[in-house]
Amino acid sequence: MLGDILLQESSFEELLESDERDIHQQLQKEMETWNGIARQKLAASRDARKRAEADAQLLANRLRLLRAEEVKALRIIEEVRKRTREVLETRMKNQQMLQDQTVFKQNMKKAVEQKKQDNNWRRTQARLARQQAADERVRANRRSASEQRADQENRQAVLWCQLERQEIQHTGS
Repeated sequence: MLGDILLQESSFEELLESDERDIHQQLQKEMETWNGIARQKLAASRDARKRAEADAQLLANRLRLLRAEEVKALRIIEEVRKRTREVLETRMKNQQMLQDQTVFKQNMKKAVEQKKQDNNWRRTQARLARQQAADERVRANRRSASEQRADQENRQAVLWCQLERQEIQHTGS
């Protein structure tokens, strides 16, 4: 029995050693698996960090390019605004010149029209004055002719009277 017990004990120890070896092997396999997983995660994390750094660098480059494009676009916008202002100023000057020319032409037309009216009025006044003068001359001529006829009639009457007196004197003598 003791032999059995010793045998059992030795078998138990062997069994324990075998189990220990198995556990140790299993632990070693698990450790290797975990180390592999850890290495994979470490490699993945390193790759992710490298990708993140590369992405950050790409973003920084993109930002730099965008800022340069923004500066360029702002410069172009300012030039367009400047040209727009110049075009608008030129257009306003041209419109003002056209308006000034239109006003000048209208004023000239009014002045010419006023001059025509003044000339027509003067001509009418001159025509009226000539007509009045002619009418006055005609009236004066008529008065003069009338006066001359009256004088002549008076002279003739005086002559007739004298002739009659003379005839009366001649017949009476």
